[in-house]
Amino acid sequence: VRDWSAGRPGKLTPFDALVLGTNLFAVDAIAVTLFGENPLSRWKCPSGDSYLRIAHSEGLGIADVDQLNVRRIQLCS
Repeated sequence: VRDWSAGRPGKLTPFDALVLGTNLFAVDAIAVTLFGENPLSRWKCPSGDSYLRIAHSEGLGIADVDQLNVRRIQLCS
C-alpha cells in the first residue's frame, strides 16, 4: 500500500488483503474502505477529489459499499 496522504507517493506499507471482483468500480470502492476512507466523501487524492464520488453521483457506478454484495473469505490464518 502506498501512502498518498501528503498528495504524493509516500512510504510503502505491507497490507495483507486481496480484493477481487467482476466490477472494477466496486472493487475500488471496497479497497478505499480498507484504507479507512469513505468512497463517497471528499478524501484527499492526487487529482483533488474522489473519482468514485464523482462517478457515483453521475450514475456511472455504485460506490456506496452498503449497496454492494461483499463476501469475506479467510485464505490463511
